[in-house]
Amino acid sequence: MTLKNIPISLLDASEFESREKVNPLVTTGSLGIIVPPLVRPKEGGRYEVVAGHRRLESARQMGLKTMVCSVKQVDDKNAALLHFGENEDRASLSPVERGRFFGTFLKKFRLSEREAGEALGVSHTQISQSVGLAKISGEVVGRLTSDEAAWVGDVLTTTKFSAVGRLPQPQKVSVLTEVVRNKLSDREMKRVVDQVQLGSEVQDAVRVILGARGGKKLVQFVTQTDRPARVVCPRCHTPLWVEHLPSGEHKILNSPPGKSS
Repeated sequence: MTLKNIPISLLDASEFESREKVNPLVTTGSLGIIVPPLVRPKEGGRYEVVAGHRRLESARQMGLKTMVCSVKQVDDKNAALLHFGENEDRASLSPVERGRFFGTFLKKFRLSEREAGEALGVSHTQISQSVGLAKISGEVVGRLTSDEAAWVGDVLTTTKFSAVGRLPQPQKVSVLTEVVRNKLSDREMKRVVDQVQLGSEVQDAVRVILGARGGKKLVQFVTQTDRPARVVCPRCHTPLWVEHLPSGEHKILNSPPGKSS
């Protein structure tokens, strides 16, 4: 490994960089960037950043034309492992970004999830859930405003993805969209999934949960329909039926109308 002062214009991002937007370091201190990025040579005199994308972005923000880098000859697989290792050490990737990395790693080296897990030091289950989360996040983002979509990386987790595992794909996307839009906790999301599995519409289930946040009555957040709505009490988790009466009032039942309670 050697140190070399390289023009920033010759530095390219790694193909394994999974962040859609690389934010610069919060601060580089008065001494500037102390730890050089790790790069590897490419054809045509260019270099690929193996580790240190945020440091590179900081250098750009500072208006630097060149920066000192650690240059090392590494193959594709070791470059990927070094890239992932640094991000894991710094905990700098969101669950969605980790999923994108795993997806690229699997495809690039044609590995099974179990083989990839052994190489990266994570469980194959974690890889499977992360890749699934990354795939579905694209559909979720498509339903959100730009401001709402900015929260996807912070709100969506593999725990939440696992919780919707048994729902049909359209309902998975709908539930996860509402999770991001309303910043639902893991516990609140589980209650939404419970209600959806019992037959509630996603929007109805979310209204119930949001109503529970403010201590409001259950029936205030059930959409008016011609058929009884099945929900789960957000406090005691008891399945309930809410019947909409002709008078406009609501009647809470412990079983579907027509059956004994």
